[in-house]
Amino acid sequence: MPSRKNQRRRLTAAAMSATSAVLFAHSGDLVFSLAMLFLSSWFYLRYWRFKNLRVMDDDGVRPEEAENG
Repeated sequence: MPSRKNQRRRLTAAAMSATSAVLFAHSGDLVFSLAMLFLSSWFYLRYWRFKNLRVMDDDGVRPEEAENG
């Protein structure tokens, strides 16, 4: 069974691919739809990295790990 993180990534990739296909069907411009797919995936990856940054304590332990023991 895939983890939630991998499942979310697959759903996001499928949604971006479907959006690119709809753009191609609507505009008929393959280069435009592929460029939009590339830009959307690039922005998503940047947002994803920024969202998952966690602040480490001085000893290298994440705050939630310190609370749990």
